[in-house]
Amino acid sequence: AWQRANLPADSKLTLVCRVIDHEIERIAQGVRGVELIHGVTQDRLNRLYASSTLFVMPSLVEGFGLVYLEALAQGCPVLGTENTGLPDLGTEANGVFITAPGQLDPLAAMLEQLSITLPGANAIRDAARACANRFTWPAFRDEIGRASCRERV
Repeated sequence: AWQRANLPADSKLTLVCRVIDHEIERIAQGVRGVELIHGVTQDRLNRLYASSTLFVMPSLVEGFGLVYLEALAQGCPVLGTENTGLPDLGTEANGVFITAPGQLDPLAAMLEQLSITLPGANAIRDAARACANRFTWPAFRDEIGRASCRERV
């Protein structure tokens, strides 16, 4: 999708991972605008989120994806698929963008669209932070407690 998308010439895809398949690493090294970073501190990861235009994780299946909330908390809009917990977090107004899983052309089209609309869009970055702030551990525990009470009734 990165290679198919018609993106601005200075676009950069940063892959941050602890472990990566050697073949994927080899492919990534040959693609223009792709940087591969092995392991980062939490502080550096937060700075990467805060300085990025968009966090993209188009998983085929992802139970929840805590990294989406990590990115949103730093004001970084996110793009993922409907096969994750992402649709439960918010909408495009919250900096949450959804694409079809396993479909390269819609993903490339979304990357193109967001490369135009997101840079400099400070309101969406503020909305992303506000979205993440709704998902605190106390709120999670309260919801578990409410769900447990509903099951007993």
